[in-house]
Amino acid sequence: TASSASPKELETRWEGRKGDFITMPLDADEAIGEVSVTWSDLSSVPVTFEIQLSGGGGQFLTVYSGEAEPGEHRYSFARTTASDMRILVKSGSAVVKRIASM
Repeated sequence: TASSASPKELETRWEGRKGDFITMPLDADEAIGEVSVTWSDLSSVPVTFEIQLSGGGGQFLTVYSGEAEPGEHRYSFARTTASDMRILVKSGSAVVKRIASM
């Protein structure tokens, strides 16, 4: 399942399961180094995820891998210029209520 949203911040109630992703377009050639994600309704098994960035052309590279926890969390990585950001659920299931790039 794929979804898109407006740049910078997305308020939503997107539910993802293993293999699902939500894509958020960014301002043209925006450099980001931190993403804030608000998680809820996590499955009982660990929910692992990746933050991926693309510079265009549909190829996404992983810049952060981790385990989701309920509430709002900030994830930092090397500042990278990108046109799109994706949150990919690697295991379990969760609801994303908000995503913001910084």
